[in-house]
Amino acid sequence: MIFYSPQTGGFYADNLHAHIPTDAVAITSEEHAALLEAQTRGLVIRPGAEGRPVAVTAPGPSLAEAKGTKRAAIAVGHDAALAGVVAISDPTPTVVAVEAALLATTDPTGLDYARQKLATRRAELEAQVDAAQTVEAVTAVVVSYPV
Repeated sequence: MIFYSPQTGGFYADNLHAHIPTDAVAITSEEHAALLEAQTRGLVIRPGAEGRPVAVTAPGPSLAEAKGTKRAAIAVGHDAALAGVVAISDPTPTVVAVEAALLATTDPTGLDYARQKLATRRAELEAQVDAAQTVEAVTAVVVSYPV
């Protein structure tokens, strides 16, 4: 027989597990198979009525999580744009470092200008994320940089 524990969120088989939590409820092997199949489609298994397992849509990210993810995308976009400015043909870390040093030597004003433009855009994007009040508003912030 198969059991589901609402407290642990786990499944237990009486022929495999020596200890089955006291809150566990018995389910059929067909129910178990259907729940696992639903999980492979992206649903999550949660306790439902009377502790019985149900497959539900996974909750989306919280506002704080969405903001953290978007801030990371802003930082990655900034770094990629800067790398593209100084090493258009081959933006590997070594080439970026060498090209940035060469640009700083040959055209320090140009490099400073590019850095300032990218920093300004990054600050604009971060301000949009900070002002967002919903996950949807955070998602709507488009990360783009002038290159």
